[in-house]
Amino acid sequence: MAGSADIPSARSILLLPVFSVAWIEWYASSPQAFSVEVLAMNKDKFLRYDGTVKIVKDDALLQKVREAMPQIMAMYDKNGWEMGLFYLENGHAEIRGMLDLIEEFDV
Repeated sequence: MAGSADIPSARSILLLPVFSVAWIEWYASSPQAFSVEVLAMNKDKFLRYDGTVKIVKDDALLQKVREAMPQIMAMYDKNGWEMGLFYLENGHAEIRGMLDLIEEFDV
């Protein structure tokens, strides 16, 4: 899905994809859907997950993130940053080895 001709895409190589609040606000005001691909690694296996971005503005969820990741949130607070939260719809996931596909499924 990521990178199809009619859907702009972005790629994050972080386990927890984080975008700036400016990007989140710009996205929220855009009528166009965006596709994002998230990559994560565990030893010699990779998770590749893509889908359409849906922004979440939920203070209770943000508080849970603050409790689960206090060091990261302290860095955000120190620098005046704001955490942007999102999930992916119409997703597709792949678990891969270095050169092979191990498993894939729609999520």
